[in-house]
Amino acid sequence: MPSKVTTTGVFMVLFCVVCMFLASVPAMAADNWVEVKCPHFTVVGNSGEKDLRKICDQFELFRAMFHSSFPGLQFETGTPIEIIAAKNEATMKELLPDLYEVKGHTHAAGLYQQGPTKNYVILQMNLEGDRPYHVLYHEYTHTLVHLNFFHVPVWLDEGLAEYLGNASIDKKEVRIGLIPEGHLYVLQQNRLLPIETLLSVDHNSPYYNEANRTSVFYAESWALVHYLMLSEKSRQEHLLAKFLDAYAKTGDQIVAAKLAFGDLKKFGDTLDSYTRQGNFFNGIVKPPTDALDKNYASRTLSHAEVSTLLGEFLAIHGRPKESRELLDAAAKEEPNSPALHEALGLAAYRAGNWQDATKEMEDAIRLGTTSFAPYYMVGTQMARGMGRSEDGDAQAIENLDKAIKLNPHFAPAYDALARALRNSPSQLSRAVDAELQAVKLDSSNMAYAMNFTFLLLAVNRDADAEAMAERIEKAASTEAEKRMAEQAMEGVKDQIARKKREKEMMAAMQNGSQTETKRTDSLNVAQSTPNGESNGAQGAAPKVIVDRAPSVVDGAISEAVCGQEHEITITLGTSGQALRYHAADLDQVEIVEGPGRPAPEMANCAAWKGRLVRVWFQRQSGKDYLGEITKLYFF
Repeated sequence: MPSKVTTTGVFMVLFCVVCMFLASVPAMAADNWVEVKCPHFTVVGNSGEKDLRKICDQFELFRAMFHSSFPGLQFETGTPIEIIAAKNEATMKELLPDLYEVKGHTHAAGLYQQGPTKNYVILQMNLEGDRPYHVLYHEYTHTLVHLNFFHVPVWLDEGLAEYLGNASIDKKEVRIGLIPEGHLYVLQQNRLLPIETLLSVDHNSPYYNEANRTSVFYAESWALVHYLMLSEKSRQEHLLAKFLDAYAKTGDQIVAAKLAFGDLKKFGDTLDSYTRQGNFFNGIVKPPTDALDKNYASRTLSHAEVSTLLGEFLAIHGRPKESRELLDAAAKEEPNSPALHEALGLAAYRAGNWQDATKEMEDAIRLGTTSFAPYYMVGTQMARGMGRSEDGDAQAIENLDKAIKLNPHFAPAYDALARALRNSPSQLSRAVDAELQAVKLDSSNMAYAMNFTFLLLAVNRDADAEAMAERIEKAASTEAEKRMAEQAMEGVKDQIARKKREKEMMAAMQNGSQTETKRTDSLNVAQSTPNGESNGAQGAAPKVIVDRAPSVVDGAISEAVCGQEHEITITLGTSGQALRYHAADLDQVEIVEGPGRPAPEMANCAAWKGRLVRVWFQRQSGKDYLGEITKLYFF
């Protein structure tokens, strides 16, 4: 008699399957997780939808307060911000295991984690206190400030972050300038730093690197910003605006402070008196009526979606083992999820495996992703091999264009696009526009500014390039930045001088001068007749005058022709001219590729087309090319 399958038996089997799945993932992924989307943030958490909507409100109000306080600034970060709200310390322990591995380690209320295509805010919900998320508002303030300024003095950067990070937020108003008790205690128990010292602190200074964040430097930076923002005298005389204007013009904080604040000894005494007063003003900002949207979209996440989200975060946070467990669990349940493959790609990228990262991102695209990140990551990787094939070049540009269409505020995509476009002489103008957009979107990124400077040179905007290099020099603060700025200025001056020599050389050639002046450092080469006599008289083959002082030229290769026995001729599209250079034996030419740039293919020089190159050559006359190549540097 066949056995009877009961309804109860079916439910028991399903129950066991579910239990087996839940046992294979961390406890936090087994919770009920909800996603709430507000205009500028995505909030996910396991503490209930009501709590998540409250977090949406708070961060939207903080952003609106910042916008109201500084209406002229840019607020579209381009990098999406995902807020992960943990319901309790147990969830925090799984999200941030490194904070719990050392006994006695301080357990933070939250963390701001930057990633290549997304930033993460981790916060614990069941906390008490007036301002439990101070550190998160502090770090978000840094993000907004750096978005708008090429270089921010360290005291102003930290002072603003403390001033705004201690905000008290509710739906009716946002209070700023509230007193951090720790800072007030430090200020009243210690002598203030001289104003000149405070202004001179950089990221290498011991004042900045003290372990205790309530050091005199942080406390005094907060006090100075508080004074400049809220004291009656400062507001009436617009002292902060005067300082910023003077600093932008001079690039010197001390000079700017003297112009804005007057005698710095007296100003320091004024600040000292301000910090020892009994009462401090605080500002009240009424959020605009449209700051909050009651109709935030929300949905419950599947277990696979939760595992994907948390696995992605842990990968970026540097916890590959925990990340892998979660992503493997997600792959078992939803193997064709575009978000899963994006997370796997980011995990591979974090591990330094570009090949696997690209494969996973391509899978995400194939599966219909609506995220900009896979297109950006694939396009960036393709751009690293630009110049190898026209199809590859076109695909890199196509992917980066798609990334920009999906997220028009993401500066790295414009920078990658500019680097892809600059390999083609016909695309240089578009490359300049793309890099300019990257600079506008992320004013603090010195690499973008330097790339823009050299692109300006490539399109013969030499005066603009010099002005940009001077701006970089003024903004450099750390030793590394100063070295970069110095190299940029030297490179600009060198290329301008080289282009001037090239222009003079072309002018001389176009004048059609037939006179050849033999220099003491030149070599007169004459051919021999069949009978062995020197054929240097009239009617002989043209003389070849070889100038032993090498010349240098930069440009994009518009054509490369490979001859027999390692002979090569390349043509550069430079300054509107087609300039040809020759090497009789490529094995005798020194060939170097720049950092991170693909090595040129020796077996197929035609693939060099579009590559930016610097050519060292010995000038020659009597030939259909300008000179013999001695060295090549591929950008």
